Amino acid sequence: MKRCWIGAFATVLVLVSGCEARYRSVPDELVGTNCVLLDAMRAHGVSRKLHRDQATNYVSIWNPGFTGPEVTFVTVLPAGTRMRVASALKCYNCPIEALREYRVAVIPEPEEFAGKPAYLRASSVTPSQVRCAAGSPD
Repeated sequence: MKRCWIGAFATVLVLVSGCEARYRSVPDELVGTNCVLLDAMRAHGVSRKLHRDQATNYVSIWNPGFTGPEVTFVTVLPAGTRMRVASALKCYNCPIEALREYRVAVIPEPEEFAGKPAYLRASSVTPSQVRCAAGSPD
């Protein structure tokens, strides 16, 4: 019986590992605030499709970051980089943890972003890494 449960659990993990995370907007006190990075943070261009000459679909901002075939570029946003929080999002189909992200506008927008949506991981918004305020973050 124990082997059955282990096999079923392994099957579920394999099936959900290939799923694309889906997000819904949620209320959050940071929406509409201006933030400044207090520490450098990595921005990763991400492609949803893996093929030759893949295009960037969105930018994921967080430390320590990640690598893989879906990454189209990695650039470091230095301390002092400013961003405005446009919305808060929560993953509703993530099986292990309910990821939260903020859609942000980085000001000025780095050339690599090329108008693509940028998302800051909520787990990276700590007092030592990011300062946010209703007005200017200074």
